This record gives sequence, structure tokens and C-alpha cells, in this order.
Amino acid sequence: MKVNKDRTSSKNNSLFTISFKVTEEFRRILEEKVKEAGMDKSEYIRCALENNPVIVLSNSAEIAREFTKFNQLLAAANINNNTEFCEISQGVRNICLLLDSLLTKINNH
Repeated sequence: MKVNKDRTSSKNNSLFTISFKVTEEFRRILEEKVKEAGMDKSEYIRCALENNPVIVLSNSAEIAREFTKFNQLLAAANINNNTEFCEISQGVRNICLLLDSLLTKINNH
């Protein structure tokens, strides 16, 4: 492993460059995980070192859509004083199913 002090950093906030050798397989795995997480290598490795693991949710867009839909239904129900319970309860069920799959994924990590 090689460590170099970054000459462009300020005295109060020193930055260091760390480099190390890995196998081709490890490099490939790291590249895939970094890409999947949408982070750069430094961010990804810092998260791992800080015991803040990166969990990528394949259905995060679906979860966000359901929350948006649910919020819109609630807003419409409040504005119109028309509580469309079937749609609202279906939205709640969908959100619960998605959150259940999210919690399962997190717990299996």
C-alpha cells in the first residue's frame, strides 16, 4: 500500500491519496458495486470503512412512485373532502409490500 499527502489540501484539512493492489476479480467486483451504487470509488470505500454499508435497492424508483401516488391521493382527499378509501388503502398496501421487501433485503445484508 502506498500513501501520499495531497499537496493541494489546506493545513487544517489534510488529504491523503492511498493506493493498493488488488486481484482482477476484486477490481471487477469493486467496479460493479461502485457503478451499481452510483458513487465513486472513494465514496464507496469510505462508506464501507465507516460501517455505513451501501445497499442498492433495485426497486427504489417503484417505492418513490408509490409514495408520490399515495401523497397525491391523500392531498386530493383532504382538498375535496372525498376520502377515496379504496385507492388510499391500495396505496398503503403497495407501500407496505415494497417496504417489506426493502427490510428483507436490508436484514439479509
